[in-house]
Amino acid sequence: MDSPFSHLHGTNLIPSGPELEELTALTLPEDSRLIELEKEIKELTSLLEKTTKEKAAVLKKIRPIKALTSLIRRLPTEILQLIFLHARIPPAPDTTTFRACDTPFTLLRVCRSWREIAENTPQLWSTFNVSLPQQLVDRQDPSKIASFIDEVRRWLKRSGDVPLRITVSKDSDSTDRGQLLSREALNSAFRVVVEQCHRWEALDVELCDATMKLLADLTADSTPLLKSLKIREYKWYNANTSLFRCTALLSAIHLEKLHVWSNHPGIHKLSNAPVKWENLTSLSLGNTYVQHQVHVGMNAPAPPPLNHVLLPILEKCVNLRSLLVTLPATKLSRPVHGVTLQKLRSLNLGGCSTQIDLLLKNIITPSLREMHYYPHYEISKHEPLPFLKFIEQQGDKLEVVCFDAPSFTAEHLMSCLKAIPSVKQLMIGRQLLNPFASRSIGPYPHLNHDDPYHFTDAHLALITPPGCCPSLEILRILIKCQLSPKAVIAFLEAKTDPSIVKHGQGSRIREVSLEELPDTFPLLSYRYPQNPWGDDMEDILSSFKEKGVELSLSLTDYHCPTRYLPPIQHLYSYDSDFGSAPLGAPR
Repeated sequence: MDSPFSHLHGTNLIPSGPELEELTALTLPEDSRLIELEKEIKELTSLLEKTTKEKAAVLKKIRPIKALTSLIRRLPTEILQLIFLHARIPPAPDTTTFRACDTPFTLLRVCRSWREIAENTPQLWSTFNVSLPQQLVDRQDPSKIASFIDEVRRWLKRSGDVPLRITVSKDSDSTDRGQLLSREALNSAFRVVVEQCHRWEALDVELCDATMKLLADLTADSTPLLKSLKIREYKWYNANTSLFRCTALLSAIHLEKLHVWSNHPGIHKLSNAPVKWENLTSLSLGNTYVQHQVHVGMNAPAPPPLNHVLLPILEKCVNLRSLLVTLPATKLSRPVHGVTLQKLRSLNLGGCSTQIDLLLKNIITPSLREMHYYPHYEISKHEPLPFLKFIEQQGDKLEVVCFDAPSFTAEHLMSCLKAIPSVKQLMIGRQLLNPFASRSIGPYPHLNHDDPYHFTDAHLALITPPGCCPSLEILRILIKCQLSPKAVIAFLEAKTDPSIVKHGQGSRIREVSLEELPDTFPLLSYRYPQNPWGDDMEDILSSFKEKGVELSLSLTDYHCPTRYLPPIQHLYSYDSDFGSAPLGAPR
């Protein structure tokens, strides 16, 4: 039924007097109700404010009482000690442990109870880095440095009698007053630590003037608990700071892990060192001359072939499980007899590719599970066949394979994938982490624009279920990817299908990282605030991420040629999500 006022709706007409009275009469009941509602709202608001204030007063009264009954107060001391230990984050390399913002110092400032527990948990104080805080060096204040030495003593006292894991950072070689003061301070701090050498379980030391004499004065019986030793030399060769003056450390009777990064021109003499090779489970050897010949262009004497020394050493290492070697460029060595490393599970090779190939020809590794292959391509020409032959002969049980081989063709890469049926983690391309500390100098080497070192749809199809790598869980491709969206989606769908695990046909994929994709690749749409390719690809990617797959897809900085980095970054371990722990890392 039409309203008597319909002729007024949607117009600018003015109601007449009678119409205005009638309209007012129609709204009168609602106006009365609106007044009542506003009154109720005001009363309720007043009640809410009153109740809120009363609640705040009650909470203020009972909060201290509730705190006395909180769960954290009722946790047994043993549980809190374990929590404290898990809260401890190891300091970064060359970073002092003695920072007020780090654990365990933060635990000392929570309350008296926590302070007592922290001070009486010796394991919390068993690991630290002996390096001077930068502010002490900058201030050049002897009294502050004396306080620092006292803090080192307190730290060691709190560690009780538990074994110690020590890292010693270098001093400065400059002769100005501040740096001389820091060298003297580091020497004093390390002297306090050396007094507890009978408790050393792991030692990571950079040889320098401040530490060498103290280490050279140790005897064979000084370090009865030492299991892990990392010796670093980054300065130019100095006989006064030679690793061969550390005979007491090298001859430790329980030494299991040995990591040596040396500038010594006679590192080949290491085979004569008093090391109990038969006890070693982890061995790392690096030589500064690898980088001197490449980047510095000095007339440094060429060291003898390390292969001549390494193979006899390996023959003695009957219990070796992890091996990391950076081989310098030398003249081709004469043929040597082969060595079987029966228990070796992890192998990481870098340096001169020619020397690496010779080593691969002379070792047999029946238990190998982890392989890292990163030759330094600026040192010598790379030939793909020796590495490929090694993989084809000994790669059937490999679970972690990481390599960079720009001279590979598509067929070489296909053969390599077929030879590793048990692989769980596969990374192709530049090395992300490196065991030895130094920095690259100079531009990246140039590769041919027609370089065939690509990862294509055919390679991805080969590892797509039911392909040749059913156990693959982590895939990182850091070389040029000539991939289509269809192939990538097919791989992800197959590797996230619940039936492959249910029926024992393989493992679900956990991570896919594809770098250097073509700039037309549509799966990159999820990286952009505005999706230029539509929502379909966004939905597809979201579905895989919801299934727990870590996806990382990115364009190349320049799509051709393939880029790679020489394996020299400021890190001490290589990345592995399976198998052994990083070589050289204290356990």
